[in-house]
Amino acid sequence: MKQFLLIPIILSTFILGFLVNSAFSYSNSIKELPFNSLFSKNYEKESPSDFIKEEDIQVFPDKIIILVNNAKISSFEDTNSMDPLLDINHNGIEVNADCNKLEKGDIIAYKANWIDAIVIHRIIEINKDNEGIYFTTKGDNSNINDPQKIRCSNIKSKLVGVIY
Repeated sequence: MKQFLLIPIILSTFILGFLVNSAFSYSNSIKELPFNSLFSKNYEKESPSDFIKEEDIQVFPDKIIILVNNAKISSFEDTNSMDPLLDINHNGIEVNADCNKLEKGDIIAYKANWIDAIVIHRIIEINKDNEGIYFTTKGDNSNINDPQKIRCSNIKSKLVGVIY
């Protein structure tokens, strides 16, 4: 009978140790960390490259100043393609895109040839062919890639921030 009790005690001790370690490991951290459970299926996804550095953000009691050269404010249509990141009442901060510095995970606005609009989607692949570099993009809330090779000449800007 004692052998049957040993397994639940060991398992409970392990789980309790994991939870206590998680609580104490992050309690003194100034960074916010999401909790990834042992039982979840969270896979790393490509995030946008770091553009606005911490030293370019000034916080005052009555305002916040973000120092970004040649920035413009953008708004978004209610297409749901980039939910939950972007939606109709959100404001974006965009800058001119340097094609040579774009990375997987960056979010770009480009002139689409498959719809009469500017599309803002995430870069999921960067490739080259006989015409040069091109980007494959996809909306975060979509299961299919955009049907166009995005060339540097199509790109209007890069999203560097979202204000909710």
